[in-house]
Amino acid sequence: MAAAVKNQPINGWSRPETVSQLMVCNPSGKLPTDSCPDTVSEVFLAGNEPTEYDDLYLRIPINRNNLKMATAYTKFADIEQKVYMNLPKEANDWAIDNHIETMPAEYDPIPEMIASPVKIYQPINFSIFKKTESQNDPLEIKAEINIPEEILSVQVVLGKGFYPDRWYELNNSSEINNGRWTLAKSDWSALDPALYDLRVSVITKDLKYYRADQYFSVQ
Repeated sequence: MAAAVKNQPINGWSRPETVSQLMVCNPSGKLPTDSCPDTVSEVFLAGNEPTEYDDLYLRIPINRNNLKMATAYTKFADIEQKVYMNLPKEANDWAIDNHIETMPAEYDPIPEMIASPVKIYQPINFSIFKKTESQNDPLEIKAEINIPEEILSVQVVLGKGFYPDRWYELNNSSEINNGRWTLAKSDWSALDPALYDLRVSVITKDLKYYRADQYFSVQ
């Protein structure tokens, strides 16, 4: 074939209108994310293109000192974003044989709580809320603040997981001083079943930053 087409022009392939060409993550064939290490161009019949993003490669925040998954309590300086292959259990032996590092199975240990100028006392840490229960009262977020500097603002946010990558603001107030407060209310029954990180952040007029985290689950 090389001799037969030696002097012929290179015309390429005229793609029909019913065929599309798309970059996908290799080897899953799904849409690439910023964690995908390799992409390839694939051809699809129109209407059959992938619509889901790749979930074979996941970027996980870990504690670089013990290689366990980071939590809100992990020191920021110790956190490293690392990409792992999200393999099923039946592929573990294959991963070991091919020297592929698997995702950590444990979270970074939560340190013993020390006295803090910001303390969330409702909900209790690792509380469980069940949607099957008849009680549908909103979740009240209560905290005690004892900060020596003058307070500029207090923010309450909610994120999914031990180390959220996205936060949703529940309240932001500039009229809160030291004391015990009901800072926000949340309709927990509208949340997806998951573990949530509740964070209260305080900024002082001297631009100092204090925070407290509390976890709860919705089932």
